[in-house]
Amino acid sequence: MNFVKIPNAFIDEQKIKENEYFLLVMALIERNRTIRGEIVFTNDYLFELLGIKKNDTRARKKIIEAVSYLLNNNNIVTSYHEMGNMIFVTTNEVKDNFFMVYDDEVNTILDSKDVKKYKLFNVFCCIKRSINNENKITFIGQEKLVELTGYSSSTIVEMKKLLKDIGLLNIDNAGAVVVKTIQGKNKIINASDYMSCKTDDTTGEILKEKVKLEKTKLANEYGKVLNKTKGNSRVVLETNSEQKKRKIPYKWEKQQFAR
Repeated sequence: MNFVKIPNAFIDEQKIKENEYFLLVMALIERNRTIRGEIVFTNDYLFELLGIKKNDTRARKKIIEAVSYLLNNNNIVTSYHEMGNMIFVTTNEVKDNFFMVYDDEVNTILDSKDVKKYKLFNVFCCIKRSINNENKITFIGQEKLVELTGYSSSTIVEMKKLLKDIGLLNIDNAGAVVVKTIQGKNKIINASDYMSCKTDDTTGEILKEKVKLEKTKLANEYGKVLNKTKGNSRVVLETNSEQKKRKIPYKWEKQQFAR
């Protein structure tokens, strides 16, 4: 299965916020790489694949800016020259600190209808970047995805649902728990949204097993796990005993981005 390598730094440094087309443009260019590290493409090739109309000058400008950034990034491109509308590029292969996006995944996103493909790809890449290489699972939180992309929480929810619907992601949730605050009030707190990629977890069995273990863990700590959740926040829960030790009102800490 063919794939492109995307440096982790492009996610961690929030390049998406600078140019929303950047990651998808890079993937489309990179998959034309020959075994010698040579690439030939045109801007029109990118416009066509992305379905950019001739009168959409804003989108065309953004794509050209993304191409320019890549061509002048010395960590990727060693040299390039233009001949007419053709761009000839020699690149360095990314060898360390990267994640892979398969051609079939890119094609599935390109074939998606009635959606901004670059947004779908950006959210997908942020999720792939966070996947644990050992167990193939991620529980990257909603707020982290908002931070990395600059998209609204509702857009993240929409993109995750679309990624699941088009067969790229498995998504499951361990439920929610009721936590008693120091003041004696009940508070419903969500457990994680767990995700895995279909390319790593075709049947979703890895994800199901992880969620099952998480539900057992939550039941042991909190006694009761609700099937219905509200919202999409990812939180790290404190046990009641930990709350009492700290002798302050109930509090939870945001989940840190998996490295």
